[in-house]
Amino acid sequence: MSTYCAIHIQANDKQSFVSKIEQYLALNHRGRVVQTRTADTLGPLYGDEFICSEQQQPTKFAVVTDQPGWFTVHYNSFLPLRELAADISRTLHALAVVVLAQSASSAYHVGIWREGAHLRTLEFADGEWIRKEGSAFPFERHPLDTNLADEGEEPCYSFRRDDVIEYCEHLGLRLWQPPTDKEEWTIIKV
Repeated sequence: MSTYCAIHIQANDKQSFVSKIEQYLALNHRGRVVQTRTADTLGPLYGDEFICSEQQQPTKFAVVTDQPGWFTVHYNSFLPLRELAADISRTLHALAVVVLAQSASSAYHVGIWREGAHLRTLEFADGEWIRKEGSAFPFERHPLDTNLADEGEEPCYSFRRDDVIEYCEHLGLRLWQPPTDKEEWTIIKV
């Protein structure tokens, strides 16, 4: 894995979820037609279609049910989509978890909302914490990051892929599971 940008929603109403994504794209890309179709793969979302920006709105979403009780929607930009996660979690009375990862630079972002309320945001990049917002969950270990130094060396902390996986497992979310051949994708794009 190198780049990963997704919102995970713990819900069962796929049509309402897809409808919210369509509305979001229509609002943020006025004048462009929103297209929705099904596909066997998410396509080049993380390749040629990816927008390497933390400010630009995504132009494509790919929705899949990759574990029971959860929808995952991949999108093609580094924008954390806080408002969309809050809106979807409020509308669907659900838990929403935004996960952004760039493993080549060891940058990870986790944002959590329940029923529209922001609960927690963690962002680690360039060897340090960029953001820690909200109250710590009871399951959080202290420190959150992992000491990479050998015994006797000065501590060197990092919040990496395994830490993000463990953190999300406490929320009931299994990240980065291998795809199955039976997954059907809903592609929404402008």
